[in-house]
Amino acid sequence: MNPNCFVFRNVVLSWLVLAALVTSAEAGTAAKCDVVPTCAKKCGSPSSSGVPCFVRISETGGLSTAIAQNLVGGGAGKPQDPICVKPGTQIIWFSLEESSRFKVDFGTLNPFANTSSGSFAGNQGQFTGDTATLAPHSSGTDCYQYSVQHYSSGHWATADPKVIVDSGRHPKHHGTSETKK
Repeated sequence: MNPNCFVFRNVVLSWLVLAALVTSAEAGTAAKCDVVPTCAKKCGSPSSSGVPCFVRISETGGLSTAIAQNLVGGGAGKPQDPICVKPGTQIIWFSLEESSRFKVDFGTLNPFANTSSGSFAGNQGQFTGDTATLAPHSSGTDCYQYSVQHYSSGHWATADPKVIVDSGRHPKHHGTSETKK
């Protein structure tokens, strides 16, 4: 084998591996939230006869966005708002931009009992999702940060939004005046 060809091939392979590592690092962080934001409004409603929470994946200003489309009481969320649902509410992700693709990745720590991988992906006009549940031994509110990627017009945009599953029941603090951080 020609030594120049060998060196060139190894350099190209190294660049490809580096590019893959950088891309996965940019894709975001999937984990439980360090801080649980406040939910202004819930999206969708629970139960088999409930209304799914529809979340549109798009892009604004070079960042991927995940926006709840059907908030209780009407209207849609804002680009950086967390997606807030009650346990038992189905969350459905979709994208409408022409020739767009998306990927939502919660990792293995996720609120979806039927999707152990915690990943959802689709193309323009495809709807995908699962029903959100509380973790065993939950205090009544679980928050998950996830990675969302949106592909359109030849490039990927990423962000790390949050999903909050909130039952409305919260532990009471007896005999203290501490505030929860």
